[in-house]
Amino acid sequence: MKAMNIIGIVLVIVLGIVAAYYIDEVSSAYWDSFFSSMDYGSGYDYYGRSAGDITFEAGLVMMLFILFYAALYISNIVKVKTTTTKVMTIIGMSFTFIMLVWDVLMLSSPRGISFHEVGPVFVIWGVINLVFCIVLLVQAVKYSNRQNKGGRVADELVDVEII
Repeated sequence: MKAMNIIGIVLVIVLGIVAAYYIDEVSSAYWDSFFSSMDYGSGYDYYGRSAGDITFEAGLVMMLFILFYAALYISNIVKVKTTTTKVMTIIGMSFTFIMLVWDVLMLSSPRGISFHEVGPVFVIWGVINLVFCIVLLVQAVKYSNRQNKGGRVADELVDVEII
């Protein structure tokens, strides 16, 4: 679990870079297309990819991040048995589900919901994932240290025999 949480921390940086790239690409395509349709006399026409096509591509790439973080939260809730981990993973899965719904809406109508409008929310979601991955990493380290020492983990049930 420690390795997966560290990968999650690193992927937040990648998510921010990828989101910034697609925000810029979609915005450039949108405005280039807009200005070429208004400028009738100059002969400038925009022949690049449409903002909808780039938005669809960005949605597919963001879906990979969403699936990774969903798997990260599910594996954390299964393997690390602390109350903090349970709470953080449930909140993280809730945010991830919201992003999944938003991403599916964006993929279903890429010309209606553009990535340069939605992209900043993916960056904010990445920051939320960064915080959660750091907390989950600390919890995974504490949980593994408790198990290695043979001590009782606070959230596990303890059998009590009554004589």
